[in-house]
Amino acid sequence: MANVSDMIHNLRHKTIIHLYQRVTNNRGSA
Repeated sequence: MANVSDMIHNLRHKTIIHLYQRVTNNRGSA
């Protein structure tokens, strides 16, 4: 079982990627 800190780190990383992709998509469609 992974550490809680690792889970938080992975979740944060995924969130940052998701937000970055949203910004990129909005910029591309603008």
